[in-house]
Amino acid sequence: MCKKLSGYIVSLLTLLVVISPKIFSHGTFFDGLTYASISRNLSEGLGTAFKPAYTLSFGNPSYGHLPMGFWIESVFFKVLGDHYYVEKLVSIGVVIVSLVSMFIWIRLLTGKVSWIWVILLIFTNFLWAMPNNLLENFIMLWNALSLLFFTLGFRRWIFSIFAGFFIFCGFMTKGPVGLFPIIYPLIYSLLYREQIRKTASSYLGLFIGFILPFMILWRFNEFQELFKAYINHQIIAGISGKLDKAPTRSYIVIATLEELSSFLIMLLVYSFLRNDISITRASVLYLTLGIFSSFPFVISAKQSRFYIVPSLPFYALFFSEIMGLNYVESMFNRLKCSFKVALIGILMGMTLLLTFLFKGKVFSNNPFYYDFVINPPHMERKHRTVGICPDDLYSQWETVAIAQRYLKWAFVFGWKEYTLVDVKRCEKVHKGCILIHPQNPRRFALYKCSF
Repeated sequence: MCKKLSGYIVSLLTLLVVISPKIFSHGTFFDGLTYASISRNLSEGLGTAFKPAYTLSFGNPSYGHLPMGFWIESVFFKVLGDHYYVEKLVSIGVVIVSLVSMFIWIRLLTGKVSWIWVILLIFTNFLWAMPNNLLENFIMLWNALSLLFFTLGFRRWIFSIFAGFFIFCGFMTKGPVGLFPIIYPLIYSLLYREQIRKTASSYLGLFIGFILPFMILWRFNEFQELFKAYINHQIIAGISGKLDKAPTRSYIVIATLEELSSFLIMLLVYSFLRNDISITRASVLYLTLGIFSSFPFVISAKQSRFYIVPSLPFYALFFSEIMGLNYVESMFNRLKCSFKVALIGILMGMTLLLTFLFKGKVFSNNPFYYDFVINPPHMERKHRTVGICPDDLYSQWETVAIAQRYLKWAFVFGWKEYTLVDVKRCEKVHKGCILIHPQNPRRFALYKCSF
């Protein structure tokens, strides 16, 4: 067991050591805060399964994404309560389960114990995504489970039904992005020369596993309303360029190459020193999966760098395979078990130390954290609408996300009973309003008004 599992554990703990300062700190990316708020609200009864709610004002209902990720995360909020670190624990946990699923898939595919590729992810944006509660982390999980069960499906076709269900979960998390594993049975069959009958059986199982749960949901009118709104406001609008645009449609390709720059440098150095690059069927499979899970974003004008996060493990696998980094794993396996146990203990100790050393720290430049999160106001924490000054605070998405996630505030235009003021930009405080928090604001202050 020491020989088989220690490498897996060391690779995962290495990632955890690096991200440990972010686990119990503040400063989650505002998309992650938004998704956490929707999930938390769902667990508390604000919004429904097919009409999730972001705030009392903006995003009510929220049709920006299909709700599978929110459904799952809301269960954790229900069980663990509304703590600021819940979404980070869920996000990191989802990534860990994804990587473990990939370990099993690789062992099933190649017969090898392979884990060194996980450490390569340190050189990419993967570590930024781990604690930031992105839907891409869920996509990574559904991808890994789909590939695992498709591979099992070539042995017993019934497993392909489960693969189809996990593709359905991916689709219900982030739409067409979750459909990427559909190509896997075809690519696998071509590379490993499987019978056409087995490939057809895989696609039959996929169809059953996907279409049955979708048909069940389609029976609900509210789901039809959500789905149609999502298609119109996200898919069609994204392809036509009506949403936030990337500089060019090739942005995602350029971003992918930038993310892989450290791998390419390693490959150049390796090829110069050893000149024995190994091209295997597995390496071709990994590269193909990486390309198909990242480059299709060129269809949409709406692109962000973190969209490629689910593809990074495949690229890491590819470079690990062609550079023959399994020799590092072999060297590690020859170490004494006592040394491995000591190394695991050190990594666990470092993770715990850094986690609690940075507990409550702020990793953000937004002063709202200092004015209202580190120093919360003495008022009941419940969903309420809060006026704003100036009005453009309504579209400062990060501040909106922080206020909703930590204080359950929904911004509305104008001066209200409670009004949030940007003290540097609000031209005039309304008569009858008094400052109630904080006494010495860095940037934001809360006023209570009587009219």
